[in-house]
Order: sequence, then C-alpha cells, then structure tokens
Amino acid sequence: MTEVIAQWLLITIAVERVTEIITVSEVFAPVRNYIKRCAYKYSDPSKISNYRRFLIWVDKLISCGYCTSVWVALVFVLIFMDKDMTLIINVFAVHGLSNLYHSIFELIRRGRVNTHDLVLKHDVNLHESIIDE
Repeated sequence: MTEVIAQWLLITIAVERVTEIITVSEVFAPVRNYIKRCAYKYSDPSKISNYRRFLIWVDKLISCGYCTSVWVALVFVLIFMDKDMTLIINVFAVHGLSNLYHSIFELIRRGRVNTHDLVLKHDVNLHESIIDE
C-alpha cells in the first residue's frame, strides 16, 4: 500500500512539473510562441485551414495548465502506473492530484491566484497582440 501511495505521489509531482515546463517555462516558450504565431497568422476566418485549426487547438491546449495536465497524466499513467487499476481512473486521479499540487504551488509562489482566470486573460491578451502585429 505504501508503495502505491509513493508511486501516485511521485507521478503526480512529475505530471505537475512536466505540465509547468510545457505551459509556462522559458525553455518551452519558443515552441509555444511559434505555434501561436502560426495558429493566428491571419485574422480572416475564411483563411483558416484544418491545419491552422489544429494549431489553434494545440495553442489553447499548451496555454492551459489544467488542460495540458490531462494529456501529460494520460502519458505518465500509460507508461508508469501498474496495470491493475483501470486506465481512466488512474488518468483522472493523477490529473486531479497534479492540479491540486499545481494550485498549492501557485499559491506559495504568487500568493493568491486563480490559474483558470489567469490563463483566460493571458490567452485573450496574447491573441489580440498577435492579431494587431
């Protein structure tokens, strides 16, 4: 039982750290910026191809820690978790614990924060600044 709890805790922390790297770190910023530039290259909706729709989806995904952690949790559970529990339970449990850890980490780092509101405000401001360029 102790090993299972330790495994969940380690995977949860790893999911949070990888999610943080993808969504906010300077290391991954060039990738996020490139995707954002390609996704919002034109402001005319008639010029949106399926490829650009996909890039917009990816941009929204990697701009949201909550969203990204679901997919990171899925990958980590598939690779690292024991197969005796159902996949979907593991994915959402690890995702939920990761977001709890993320919220606590953000509270410690910034004081008081609502990460969902920050992501939405960030997306709108960044999208407007790219279209204005």
